[in-house]
Amino acid sequence: MSNGFYLIGSASYNQVVIVPIPNDSTKYFIFHLGFYNSTVGLFYSIVDMSLNGGQGEVIQKNIQLSTLMQGDCIEAIKHGNGRDWWLLSKLGGFGTTQIDRFYVYLISPGNTISTPIIQDFGHAVDAVQQKIVINSTADKLMNINTGGFMCEYNFDRCTGVVSSPNIIFPQQLSNFNRIFFQGAYSSNGNVFYVSRNSFGGNFGNKNYLLQYDLSAIDIPASCDTLDSTYTYPPVDNGAVRLAPDGKIYYSQAYISLTAVS
Repeated sequence: MSNGFYLIGSASYNQVVIVPIPNDSTKYFIFHLGFYNSTVGLFYSIVDMSLNGGQGEVIQKNIQLSTLMQGDCIEAIKHGNGRDWWLLSKLGGFGTTQIDRFYVYLISPGNTISTPIIQDFGHAVDAVQQKIVINSTADKLMNINTGGFMCEYNFDRCTGVVSSPNIIFPQQLSNFNRIFFQGAYSSNGNVFYVSRNSFGGNFGNKNYLLQYDLSAIDIPASCDTLDSTYTYPPVDNGAVRLAPDGKIYYSQAYISLTAVS
């Protein structure tokens, strides 16, 4: 836990987050999303690692926190008090209404999960495929989605408030020429890396790894293309992560041609 938050995720988006229960050395929350063709929403289970000979056992399972569809972007941030946690999620869906809604839950001792702080910004469609990326000091977060939206916000670790949106790329509702999948901050938070696919847009079906200078006056103009080797299909963008060694790692995923034919 070198940067103040735990996460595990799918190859392309975060669907599962593990958070230690405050003041309990053996129990953990596992937060996870529902599925599109089943019960949607946000759920949690509790694992007690003191059971089953130290291998752990699920003691509560699939408890629903929200019945609303969520974006594939749940994250957890350590509270400023050094004990509690914040769980961040976003509204998800397939429509074109730009609600742009954040949910922020407080996780505190006694297995307590608060009613969420709800904030609407109205800048982007509440897409299922979107990402919240947190910087190493957990005071900034970047929200990206497959509609080409990229916006940086401030985050207050003491109040859980998301604020001061800085739109780098506005939401696209048609004529898509950029699709953002995954992202990561540099270790000092001054550079943002993002994987992108054009899907037949202005640059063809290429996969890209792009770099943006967040200290630049014109952030979009600071773009530097680090990789454009692979074409979709059969190769799709995968995860982009800042590792403990301070380096950025970028993955690619092969997909079945029959799945997209």
